[in-house]
Amino acid sequence: MNLRSCVRLIFDFLRGTWSILAPCIRTQIWPILLSFTRGLKDVVKGVLRLLLSQTHQTLALLLLPIVIGLAVFFFPHVTVNYEAGEPEPLSVADLLRVQGRLEARGKMTDDLRACLDLALQEFMRETPSIQDNAKMLIQCRGTMLEFESGDGKHEIYVYYRNGEPRYDMKEPTMEVYLSRLRSHPERLSVENLLKVQNRLEAGGKMTEVLRRCFELALEKFPKEPVYLQNKARLVISTVGKRTVFLSGNGENEINVYPDNTGLIQYVVKVPGWWAWVARNMVTIALVTIPVFICPMIIYQKTRQRR
Repeated sequence: MNLRSCVRLIFDFLRGTWSILAPCIRTQIWPILLSFTRGLKDVVKGVLRLLLSQTHQTLALLLLPIVIGLAVFFFPHVTVNYEAGEPEPLSVADLLRVQGRLEARGKMTDDLRACLDLALQEFMRETPSIQDNAKMLIQCRGTMLEFESGDGKHEIYVYYRNGEPRYDMKEPTMEVYLSRLRSHPERLSVENLLKVQNRLEAGGKMTEVLRRCFELALEKFPKEPVYLQNKARLVISTVGKRTVFLSGNGENEINVYPDNTGLIQYVVKVPGWWAWVARNMVTIALVTIPVFICPMIIYQKTRQRR
């Protein structure tokens, strides 16, 4: 292989590399395109030729650091940073200890701090039986932390979704799930109302009255003002069951329950006059608009008679 062939081989190698990187940069789907792009095949062939060539082993050794450097530069977010080889002990004190350790080592990011803060806030509210037998996995923007206590049968996941941290738990039995619904409010949203409804249906715990309560809540709640939705506490109560959903500080109270006649009631209690105005804006408009329009019509007719 002469110098001209060597230069051409390097050129083909770089061109094949660029044919992979260019679409990846535009679409940001590195692993898929890197596995199935035709250009990858040409790159692999070129590298094999270099490695098999006894006369150009030095050239291969020179190109290898370049390839590694390109991979590190273009794919920094594909790797996952495991902070511990073995799961950390799981308790409120252990979560605080790991949080402090990450802060001291300069490894704490804003996103990871938000995930750990949420994990602490929610885990403290779990019952002792759950805290003593749980496995928590925190996966946040490339960093993974694992904690475990007891037999780890209660699986807890903390992760980022739609730009905010989430805390989810996989209960081992329906009884544990129902008990946790009473003591640990779900985050209030249409998505979670549907999720809990489907979980109760799948577990055979959905009664006809409870189903009607969920249907009314799903019908009414999306129509509430955003201000009320973001700071509300929704309680669905039936005989023997009480399900709580919470958003913000829960200052707006929403109760859904069957009355003595069997009709499902949806009652909203809002503090202060501004929240009441925001919720009843349409009614206020329908009442006040005629009050202003009628005098104007009377005034116009009076002028026409003159």
